[in-house]
Amino acid sequence: MMNKVFLFLMVAFTAVIAYASNGDEVLGVWLVQDKDAKIELYKTSNGELRGKCIWHKNPNQKDIYNKDPKKRNESVIGKDYVWGFTWDNDKTEWPNGKVYKDGKEYCGKIKMNPDGTLFLKGNICGTFLGKKNTWTRTSK
Repeated sequence: MMNKVFLFLMVAFTAVIAYASNGDEVLGVWLVQDKDAKIELYKTSNGELRGKCIWHKNPNQKDIYNKDPKKRNESVIGKDYVWGFTWDNDKTEWPNGKVYKDGKEYCGKIKMNPDGTLFLKGNICGTFLGKKNTWTRTSK
């Protein structure tokens, strides 16, 4: 009996490790730390992690801080806010991508926290100045 329990636990543990090792646990819909938007994280066919805004507390919110004046009247809903991340199996995180917020692009990384929340760190590219954010998984 003990061998069966041990075997079951080993299989279950191996399945969890295999799932986590490809980074797919970050896929889905996340409520941002400020609780004013939901970002859907998805993988492209080439394995890049991207994320677009699928909900905003103000459904008419425009991208008013965009550096390109022609884009300031575009809705934030449907806009890509996360792109360029590729999975690093050794670090078990998504490093070297970009995050957009309020007209600025930040260089960053994304990884799962042990409690199931999402950790994002964004720096002003080329510096150590930046912010950390925690996102919470949600349903659409």
